[in-house]
Amino acid sequence: MKPPAFAYVAPRTLDEALTLLAEHGARASVLAGGQSLVQRLNMRAIHPEALVDVNPLAELDYLRDEDGALAIGALARQQRLATSDLVHSACPLLAEAAAMTAFPAVRVRGTLGGTLANAEPGAQLPLALVVLDATVTLASRAGSRTIPARDLIVGDRATSLAPGELLTAVRVPTTPPSTAGAALREYRRGYGGPPLLAVAALLDLDDAGAVRLARLGLSGADDVPLRLDDEVAPLTGTVPTPADFARVAERVATHVRRGDPVLADVPLRRRIARALVARALEDAHRRAVARRDRSTEHDKETTR
Repeated sequence: MKPPAFAYVAPRTLDEALTLLAEHGARASVLAGGQSLVQRLNMRAIHPEALVDVNPLAELDYLRDEDGALAIGALARQQRLATSDLVHSACPLLAEAAAMTAFPAVRVRGTLGGTLANAEPGAQLPLALVVLDATVTLASRAGSRTIPARDLIVGDRATSLAPGELLTAVRVPTTPPSTAGAALREYRRGYGGPPLLAVAALLDLDDAGAVRLARLGLSGADDVPLRLDDEVAPLTGTVPTPADFARVAERVATHVRRGDPVLADVPLRRRIARALVARALEDAHRRAVARRDRSTEHDKETTR
């Protein structure tokens, strides 16, 4: 199919882009990477009056360390996040989520801001940002506001972006201590699309190997990414075992409400969720132990 007719504009400054978005309001769509938007246009799932191409806005394409956090422009490409040494060292879960997004030909065009605004259930990057307590900045002619990433997506392909607003930046606190381990597990059918389910886990261990911080997120189970820290909270203060992870997985599976008879119904997704949660927690724990051991060895070397 071919897209419906629309006006195409490519502003050269952020101020110009916000002016155009204010003029067209809900009748405008923003073109960033275009990997999802163009498909939806061709399928006539959306009918914008104007397409505002923000690719010329170099001011929105950046990645830097800023006061103990990753500051990321909305136009930062997914492949850059997947391959950046800065992201790998400061926030491994974000790098892992980016590397699992689609495939390289898509990632070199797809942007972080576009992925968030697309709000597709099961997408890896929104899930990782929710688990990492990221914030997003939304700008308009009236000013800008910063909200938690978990408050951005409000439904299946629906966000809290108001008409005339543009997602401009993301801020991600770097994974706190050197002993934290994180992992992302997913289940998909096919290679390029988003997974049916994805699980992100983060565990931080004390010197004795007990959990002092546990976070868990699940996407594809509902229309929005779920933060399920209450389900993983019983691990805190314990030296966890695979049986403990399995008990967490059982609790998490009850949160799966989304399903369909073609790809996977709810009972099947719950079984998948049990396996993914247990494996993600095991991976995160193994990585946390490895990071703690490396940190201990480094401390010994520096005191010799």
